[in-house]
Amino acid sequence: MIMIIRIIYLELHKDFMNKFKKEATKKRAKEIEGLSIKQIEAKDERSALLTQLHGHFFPEETDFMMDSNVDAKERKRGENPMSQTYTDKVNAKREILGVPPIKDNGLPADDSSQKHINIEDTHS
Repeated sequence: MIMIIRIIYLELHKDFMNKFKKEATKKRAKEIEGLSIKQIEAKDERSALLTQLHGHFFPEETDFMMDSNVDAKERKRGENPMSQTYTDKVNAKREILGVPPIKDNGLPADDSSQKHINIEDTHS
């Protein structure tokens, strides 16, 4: 019985991933429509640099990726597994940068940090 459930789960997951890949491919095609190869390369390079900048300025937003099982359970309960000292330091930095503090569970409240890094996108 467990094997059947596992097979069904894997098939559903595969279908979801295929749909996700199709949507991502459509989105990418729309983004680069009408651009030259040089423009596409420049866009990709800029995107990679912005991703690096975001990771540099807001590493707390990806801390959850390194959570242990215990940390992940705490976050699900709305608790922040990070120390209060770290959270205070992070929130002080975010305030200086004009970005809302992280939520009680240690995750960002919205995508304002992404918008902060991508501010020039509104002008290009």
